[in-house]
Amino acid sequence: MVHVFSLQQATMHRVYIHSYNTTAIFFKAVCRQTDVAPHHQEYYFEGHPYVLEPSLKAHDFSRTTEKSPLILLSAEVEDPVGVRYRDPALEFPKFVPKVDVLADCSAAKGVLSAVYQTRRIAQSFLKCQEFILRGLYWVIETLKTECCRVLERGQAAMTALTCLEHMEGKSLMLYL
Repeated sequence: MVHVFSLQQATMHRVYIHSYNTTAIFFKAVCRQTDVAPHHQEYYFEGHPYVLEPSLKAHDFSRTTEKSPLILLSAEVEDPVGVRYRDPALEFPKFVPKVDVLADCSAAKGVLSAVYQTRRIAQSFLKCQEFILRGLYWVIETLKTECCRVLERGQAAMTALTCLEHMEGKSLMLYL
């Protein structure tokens, strides 16, 4: 089982594949759950881009847990889906102003059930928030690193161009 958190959908997925299956089968399984095409799937794991070769076997994947999943980012622009839950307020029972021990006990059980459901939803929201913040931080850091590399290449090209212009000026002076 591979734990995958979809950044755009803000949902955790459990992808069940056999250890002898390849990455291509994993991509298809993720696509079935998230509707992100296999060629648009990008993964991050523990702060680094996680490149999966198509021929890699599933037993060679990094070990994921519910607290440390692969973060899925779609390379295609998608609208954020967000987390969907049923409103726990609908679960709260109606209170009757009449004194009845059995009805009060039943209402208390209903309230307790609704409170626990609200607590589970709140914990799920906090977990999603943590994964979203972590995933976005990793994406931003990766983009920042890539921008620094591009800037360095641009500066190196400008330095080379300046040097060539200087040499061209000198060679023109020699021939004139």
